[in-house]
Amino acid sequence: MLGLYADWSVTYGVSGPAFDGDFDGVGALVEFGLGMNPASGLGGDGAAGVPAPAMNAGHVQLSFLAPTSAAATQLHGMPEPTCTVLASSDLATWSSIATKTFATAWSGAATVSTGTPSGGFTPVTVEDAATGGPRFLRLQVTWTP
Repeated sequence: MLGLYADWSVTYGVSGPAFDGDFDGVGALVEFGLGMNPASGLGGDGAAGVPAPAMNAGHVQLSFLAPTSAAATQLHGMPEPTCTVLASSDLATWSSIATKTFATAWSGAATVSTGTPSGGFTPVTVEDAATGGPRFLRLQVTWTP
């Protein structure tokens, strides 16, 4: 697996972070952060690989697969992107509830659990601490070269 965005983008012909050459609706930076192949919109490399929401005892969860890496803190993540799960009750104002970099563990008010790695990916579930009323979660991937 290519670990640096510059190498990865050249290998796959990606022209920028928002590039979507396979037309699967997932931007290149998100595909890089989640270890997806930007040249394939099929299966886990396309819409099926994006974070999935769920409810658990009144709490909203966001689950996704993160690339497994023995060198990363908590054994998952890519070297350059920061993954942040944001929460909102109105879709206008968003706040961070969980953040992870390659060198740091998940931090924030959310509960984060990981599953057993398989096929080069680690299942990650982020559960919002808030309950009641509408609640929305999204994954933001930012790149710091």
